[in-house]
Amino acid sequence: MIIEFFINSCVFITSISVLSIFFKDKILISKSSTTIREKLFIGMIGGLLEILLILFPIKVMPDLSINFHALPIILSSIYGGTLSTIVTTVIINVLFYLIFRFSIVSIFFLVINLFLIIGFIFISNTKTTIKNKWVYSTLYSLVVSSIGSIILIKNTQLLVQFLIIYYLNNLLLTYFVYKFMEHLSKAFEAYRTLRTEASIDFLTGLNNVRQFNKSLHRISIAVQKKEEIQYLSLIFLDIDYFKEINDKYGHGSGDIVLKNLANILTNTCRAFDIISRNGGEEFSVLLLNCPTADAIQVAERIRQNVEAYSFHISNKTTIHITISIGVSTYPSLTNNIDNLLSDADTALYKAKNEGRNKIILYKGNSLQNGFNRYNIVP
Repeated sequence: MIIEFFINSCVFITSISVLSIFFKDKILISKSSTTIREKLFIGMIGGLLEILLILFPIKVMPDLSINFHALPIILSSIYGGTLSTIVTTVIINVLFYLIFRFSIVSIFFLVINLFLIIGFIFISNTKTTIKNKWVYSTLYSLVVSSIGSIILIKNTQLLVQFLIIYYLNNLLLTYFVYKFMEHLSKAFEAYRTLRTEASIDFLTGLNNVRQFNKSLHRISIAVQKKEEIQYLSLIFLDIDYFKEINDKYGHGSGDIVLKNLANILTNTCRAFDIISRNGGEEFSVLLLNCPTADAIQVAERIRQNVEAYSFHISNKTTIHITISIGVSTYPSLTNNIDNLLSDADTALYKAKNEGRNKIILYKGNSLQNGFNRYNIVP
């Protein structure tokens, strides 16, 4: 019996481990985070898991054996919801029908499963913790299975022995599975946090410089291959006199300015443009399929919106800021896409040195005013 219990445990843990590969980006405690396709997938995995458990029953007496067929249904109900629960149950009932056809055994099993899924679906949809759902589902399955055992086993002494063994094995395996799922949830949460921190700027919620470099590299390859993207423009911008803001009002106020600027960029640019905070007070916008004239228009719109915005850094203090912008475009302004970033940076540096609050274009080895206030310089 110990070996058979070990086999059942291995089947369960191995199956869950394989399944978890497909859900490491999902929140295991939330059924709403999974799509219908994923719910169907969870249900099918649960059904296949039930089949495996039935193939490896635990013999407790010469004519009696136990299996843990309710446990996959519990998993499906808690982590997949109603649809997954129904799919899991349908699969196992179809299997029983194929084996036993229309018989007392198949009908009895169908009735037991019907009671199980009704209870599990009700429990899974209650507003309580995952731990409580496990406890309630486990206790409910033991009650239903006990009623089934009482109906089938007429010998009282045999029934008591059977139920004791069944309870101990079921509770032990359920506890192992619950703790393993809890471990997976924490591991996946840590994975998602690390992945987010590796690509997202913690303060503004924009892409960080690492994600910017990855995006620029990926898009540069696509542009050179002429895959959907014909033009690539880069806007590089910097907050004017940002150090003075920090020195005068404090770093907390500087953070407020950075957050609000990020919102302005997000609201001004297109949804598919790639906006990043490249470090400190420097930001960038990758404009996909955006020729020079359009890039200048976007840059000026950003400059105007920032200049007009009132930054409320405290209840009594409101400030206004300006930004300097450098623009480069491949292939119209920059003939080497590898120089797109350095050219935009050079143009930005020039804008800072020529009085700030302006846009400078990089064209070959020359730098031009992109705007004389609101008019494009030919």
